[in-house]
Amino acid sequence: MLPRGFVNIDKDYNSVAMFEMFIIAFIRRELATDVSKVKQVALEKGWMNIVGNKGGVAYSFLLKNRLFNFIATHLRHG
Repeated sequence: MLPRGFVNIDKDYNSVAMFEMFIIAFIRRELATDVSKVKQVALEKGWMNIVGNKGGVAYSFLLKNRLFNFIATHLRHG
């Protein structure tokens, strides 16, 4: 994504990840200075609430004082 003018919103180049699920958030380079309050969370809810095969991952950040949330979940059937 870097050759196309995008950078990771997390300045440490982290992604939020869990077993087989992850989120990496990119933003245009010229908007990167307007990003603040980057938060990430992973919630494991698989076997005994420790295995990461069920649950969710999320990214949250402010861009020009507007809140953005990106959430991915893999829930138990039924």
